[in-house]
Amino acid sequence: DCGDGSDEENCHNNFKCGSGTPRYIRKEQVCDGTHDCNNKEQSDECSEQCGNQEIINGIFLKFCTFTIGAAAVLVNIYMVIGILRENRIFHSRAQFINLSLVLLISLGDFCVGVYLLNVFVVDLWYREGYCPARYQWVTSAHCTALGVLSTFGTQLSIFTMLGLSVYRVATLKSMGGRARVTSQHKLYMVCLGVLISVIAMFIAVTPIIDYTEDYFTNGLYYQTNTLFNKVANLDIHKKFINQYKIFSSQHKNNTTLYPPQSVYSWREVRQFMAEIVFSGNLHEAGGKSLKFYGNDGVCLFKYFVSPDDPQRVFSLTILSLNLICYTVISATYISVIMTAQGSSSKTTSSTKDTRSTQLQTKITLMVASNVLSWVPFGVI
Repeated sequence: DCGDGSDEENCHNNFKCGSGTPRYIRKEQVCDGTHDCNNKEQSDECSEQCGNQEIINGIFLKFCTFTIGAAAVLVNIYMVIGILRENRIFHSRAQFINLSLVLLISLGDFCVGVYLLNVFVVDLWYREGYCPARYQWVTSAHCTALGVLSTFGTQLSIFTMLGLSVYRVATLKSMGGRARVTSQHKLYMVCLGVLISVIAMFIAVTPIIDYTEDYFTNGLYYQTNTLFNKVANLDIHKKFINQYKIFSSQHKNNTTLYPPQSVYSWREVRQFMAEIVFSGNLHEAGGKSLKFYGNDGVCLFKYFVSPDDPQRVFSLTILSLNLICYTVISATYISVIMTAQGSSSKTTSSTKDTRSTQLQTKITLMVASNVLSWVPFGVI
């Protein structure tokens, strides 16, 4: 209560913020996810006891991120070069379809590898300074782009592996795979590749388009303004704006000047905050959107959602879809291996057996690369 804070200095139920205001906060406000100390260091949320001081915590995870990211990039470049150099790619319809789908899987895994290397470099850039600069990073265009890249690569690989697995099971039981490649087959594969890519990209960009921002935007970050303690969601803005409207109407004796609303869109919030509160300068106040991919420093798809999260339906739908795909992929992959082992013991053609083994090795590398790319963030 004292202006100089002397009545709180020797108390044990508070936390000293240091510079800025307030000088003291309650102990239970420390490490609660809300920045109550309005200072540059954000001392109540960026201390060792709160954890998460870096984007990737621990030397082992940093090593895994770099190693797996670099391996995913290099291995998939090697696979693509090897496939394109292979003159037999157009010798049969089955081989053309198999290798074309493998190329798509390589592209998806390559995107995930580039994503991992980017996260590794950004982590090195911020180091221990990540926590105070957290919201600057997670609201940046770079973070959003990484989220789109990783989601696109993941979905592209999953959908293509699903198609490849189903096709291989079908061709194991028929001889139609020996047919020659025609222009029609090439057109079909181009259309299939474009379709899978469009679906994967649609899933990746849906959370960041303006039309869906009321569903996927988690809040606004005010870098240079301490009005909302850094980030405020839609409910906090609604309460503030309605109170502001009531106060302004009473002050000007005009109850219809700013009528309160029960529902606001983010567009209405930005317009009101810029024109009324910040006098047309929302950007100067730091009103940047905290989007779907900014839920964590690694800028990943929001796989873990709480029961009251508005993005719960979207996240769980994509998770369920991926789970179904992986289940089908695993079942068909086991079926292909068992059938191939059974048929290889009966065949007398060593050339055919060698080619089949080489193709199976390529597909095994694709599946292993895809799974290993997500090991670091499965641990995180």
